[in-house]
Amino acid sequence: MAYAGPASLVTPDPDLVPCNGNETPVVLAGWSSKLQGGVVTWGNSTGVSVPGVFYVDGGNFDGRLGTVGAPLEVTLIVSNANGGTCQTPATGNIEVGANTNLVRHSSLAALGYDIALVAQGDIAFIGGATVGGAILAHEQIDYRGTADSWGAVVAVDACNTIGSPISKNSTSSTSGDSTINYVPLKTPFTASNLHAEVVGWYEL
Repeated sequence: MAYAGPASLVTPDPDLVPCNGNETPVVLAGWSSKLQGGVVTWGNSTGVSVPGVFYVDGGNFDGRLGTVGAPLEVTLIVSNANGGTCQTPATGNIEVGANTNLVRHSSLAALGYDIALVAQGDIAFIGGATVGGAILAHEQIDYRGTADSWGAVVAVDACNTIGSPISKNSTSSTSGDSTINYVPLKTPFTASNLHAEVVGWYEL
């Protein structure tokens, strides 16, 4: 289910369980989900959607957001159901479809935080995709085709989950005509060593 905030009167949610209150279900234009092997994967094949900050709990995202010439304001956070322990089934992964065109959501930009994608698993670019904002993965990142991004890119390479999108080579890589444009960005993280791991949930 997808829910709309505000949901919790207490920040953070006392039990840190996502979407466990009296939230109101909403329909996200163009979004759909499928269940395979006990794992729910959210996706969008049309590129038509709504802007926002989205959190996928214990599942995956595989789809396209935004269209060529029309970037969509999206920040996408996907958590691993196994706490980043590399246990199967593989969750916490983001696969960005061809012709994706997204930029970090303005609500984060207003705070000075340019975060676009955070995955506790892998982030894989399938074909051409343009992403504006920091890209953080606990496992591996793979740029393919004409994938293009601006902002910090962090692949912790903490482990490799069998069956995850980048499990074949087990390493981060770039191929084709991919481009990473690095520009200084501000994040809410204060640790001297930047690591990416989704450790908790805060209600919308």
